[in-house]
Amino acid sequence: MKKFLLTVFALSANLLAESYKVDTIKTPLEIAPEIGGLAFNPSGELVVVTRRSGIQIAKTAKDPNGFQWRSFSDDSLHNPCGVQVISDSEMFISQMAELTKVSDTDKDGIADSYELISNEFGLSGNYHETNYILPDKKGGWYIAVGTASHNGPTFYHTQGEYKHNGRRGRNFAAVKWKGWVMHIDAKGKITPFAKGFRMHNGMGMSPDGKIFAGDNQGDWRGTSPIYHVQKDKFYGHPSALVWDEKFVKEVSDNPLFYYINNMKQYEKDRTPAAIELPQGMICNSPGEIIFDTKGNFGPFKGQAFVGDIAGPRIVRLMFEEVDGVMQGACIKFVEKKVRTGNNRLVFSPKGDELYVGQTVRGWGKPSEGIQRISFNGEMPDSIQKVELTQEGFHITFTKEKSPQDLANIANYAVQSYHYPSTHKYGSKPMDRKNIQITKVDVGSDKKSVLIHVNSLQTKRLYQIDVKNTLASCLDQARAIYKINRLQPGTVVKEVKIEKAEPATVKLSKGKDKVTVTVDGKLFTEFIQGPNKPCLYPVNGPNQENLTRHYPFKKGVKNEKPDHPWHTGIYFTFGKINDIDFWNTRTGKDKYIKNVDLQTDGSKILAHNQWIHNDKKVLSDITEITFSADSKKRFIDYKVTLNADTKDLVFGDTKEGMMAIRMDPSFKVSGQGATVLNSSGTSGKGVWGKEAKWVSYNNIQGSVISIMDHPKNLRHPSRWHARDYGLCATNPFGQNSYTKKKLAKDPFTLKKGQQITFQYRFAFHKETNDKDSINKLYNSWTQK
Repeated sequence: MKKFLLTVFALSANLLAESYKVDTIKTPLEIAPEIGGLAFNPSGELVVVTRRSGIQIAKTAKDPNGFQWRSFSDDSLHNPCGVQVISDSEMFISQMAELTKVSDTDKDGIADSYELISNEFGLSGNYHETNYILPDKKGGWYIAVGTASHNGPTFYHTQGEYKHNGRRGRNFAAVKWKGWVMHIDAKGKITPFAKGFRMHNGMGMSPDGKIFAGDNQGDWRGTSPIYHVQKDKFYGHPSALVWDEKFVKEVSDNPLFYYINNMKQYEKDRTPAAIELPQGMICNSPGEIIFDTKGNFGPFKGQAFVGDIAGPRIVRLMFEEVDGVMQGACIKFVEKKVRTGNNRLVFSPKGDELYVGQTVRGWGKPSEGIQRISFNGEMPDSIQKVELTQEGFHITFTKEKSPQDLANIANYAVQSYHYPSTHKYGSKPMDRKNIQITKVDVGSDKKSVLIHVNSLQTKRLYQIDVKNTLASCLDQARAIYKINRLQPGTVVKEVKIEKAEPATVKLSKGKDKVTVTVDGKLFTEFIQGPNKPCLYPVNGPNQENLTRHYPFKKGVKNEKPDHPWHTGIYFTFGKINDIDFWNTRTGKDKYIKNVDLQTDGSKILAHNQWIHNDKKVLSDITEITFSADSKKRFIDYKVTLNADTKDLVFGDTKEGMMAIRMDPSFKVSGQGATVLNSSGTSGKGVWGKEAKWVSYNNIQGSVISIMDHPKNLRHPSRWHARDYGLCATNPFGQNSYTKKKLAKDPFTLKKGQQITFQYRFAFHKETNDKDSINKLYNSWTQK
């Protein structure tokens, strides 16, 4: 089994602080540093190819402000995308329209010759058609010819043949060889090499001659891939096939519609990515790939780096060859210490510095220029590599760890999912599953572990999280491995679905609380919390904590002492007759108190009064029913509000109503949890949206699903669903949740009237996707 590692662009703060330094290089004021190519010439000078300021050359210095600059060419090039330096006076540059040899024939330091090598790949005039070159080490090149975008036009007069049927789709190939990797020999002869790319704005060659290309999330790209490029293979974007004469003649002259209507054939025909970079988590837009061949840039010799154009990061990719196919893992390497726009990369002649050329063309925050990352010789504390075994995953760290920490199975979590490739733009991770870790073997080197898992499948990504004390010193603690092939001899285990066994729910009433147990273990307690009744704590099926401890317990690790009115699970509202019962910080003038508490089998019956300035404003009757089996826990709230003293006006506010403040492990920001609603919206986008349910999933595999009953007023409700762990469903905030796009719509409950709301909290370990949560939802609402 042949193995090597690829590193993709994105550095962590810890890694940089200890082992790497980032400098921003000062460039001349008269140039626009939109970098299209970086290289070093034989004299050790940095060659910088720009979009509008020609070709600049610098004698480097330790001081980032001390570079000595000179102009090699002031002529503006046509969106240059790659450079190969041959000598101090010769270089090849790929422009949008052609591959050009630029030379200084009289050796005066100024370019005076621009020789066309090839322009047979066509030009439509669309801004999206990038052309990156990779030397083939035989005097020729591979050139990555990008497709055009629907966001820009094509010209009436094009370079090369134009096809009307190539103008279809979001990204298209109206002129020849768009969406292909072509080969150009030393004499300029161009031949097709591989097809089916979208915007492969960067390639790289491994030390053993393998070619890799990144591509961008978009149509036919669920997330950004890194491909192992091989001759005549199809890489999944159908637009390129209009220039495949055999396909057009024998299959279809409309490859886009052909594959939309034949997805099974599409999956059979396309070559999958060797690595996939989860969008928003690892990398958003990969650029140039470069390998560390000298080993002077830390413990990563043989690995490569690729820039994230749409994010401030570098990601490390760990490739290995399994059963003749390339695959492997990705992990962030540097993040936020570099700017966005990381388009082009080059190592210094010694190999201990990585230069980053930056430009942003509308896909992120404006950023341009050059930065330098220098290794100081200090060993970083990192996951060095991840390898697939017959049993699971072998993880090697760069530094020794405590054998006890390495052996602790609780210090690891594994999930799997996949990104489908369709004509739609991008995809969310689909069919997310929690993978059981059955065993951990510790290596004798105290730097490695073998994680045994109960399920390995091809065509899936496996997210491996290192946690707790073992993760405390790591610069990054998450790696994602893409399985294309299993190791030969792997026993494919039949995953047995364990049936849920009945469980016994018992309620025990004390003086001022009710304790709820499931099979003798604590589920939750109903208590009079600060200013209002609530359920706290809440434990899951495996006794995992699911709610934040603060304000009941202070100083708990990873908890922030914010919003002390977020108390477990509770029901309240922030604008009843302009009284804020939500933010009951003081409690002296407004609070909800329990005045009667009873139990009936598995049900709590509570009578509560809402008090303002020592006077009752309203009352409620709350019924809370508990149910469970061996795999799930349920809490059903039924709250009847009574306008027993006056008319009640429920104003427009985001602060309400049926709420839970979850354990910090459910934070989407920083803890890696995910959130999804019934409409398929995920992440921060769920906030303020209408939905039947909202469901959170932490990296440990616990899921909390909050559900709004169809009989509720203004169903489906809007959701005060934050990424830090608060989730509340609220029917009264349409103006607040839509940033005033919708008018305020207060609701009045007349004196003597009642209104009832019903909700369900489901605590489980089902897959957090629409199908699974809809089944749980329907099983509740269709009773």
